[in-house]
Amino acid sequence: QCLVGSEMCIRDRVAEKAETPIYVDLRSTITVNGTGKATQTPDTATVYFSINNQGEESEAVQQENAQAAQAVIDAILALGVAQEDIETSAVDIYERYDYDQEPPKVTGYQASCRLTVVFRDMDLVGEAITAAVAAGASEVQGPEFSLSDASAAYLELSLIHISEPT
Repeated sequence: QCLVGSEMCIRDRVAEKAETPIYVDLRSTITVNGTGKATQTPDTATVYFSINNQGEESEAVQQENAQAAQAVIDAILALGVAQEDIETSAVDIYERYDYDQEPPKVTGYQASCRLTVVFRDMDLVGEAITAAVAAGASEVQGPEFSLSDASAAYLELSLIHISEPT
């Protein structure tokens, strides 16, 4: 008899279990392997917009950047994109330096705002990029096309493999 929780007792129990054979009934297991392909047309596109500006005063640069970002957001909203599909994914402010001086001297500030926009109407993507750049976006990345719900494609593949195993 050992004390419950004692190190010796735990070691003895582990040793007992290690020597006990384990039986797995493979008759109750189904294993399926296969490769398949399902093709679907993307129904969403994600585009990343960056708004960058520079200036000498930190607070002024931040305010200018916020105003420019809002102008880009307004331009995208005006096309009918839902507010919940527009997200501010990053806001940064950096000091700019003159490294030709010893020690380096702060010469100003750079602010950046990154917006992530999901388009559910694929026809708006090109028009939105044009409108965002006109409103002040200085960088555009994307679009990245995707499915809003890929479960139908997975289900289709599962059904193919069940009905036509390889």
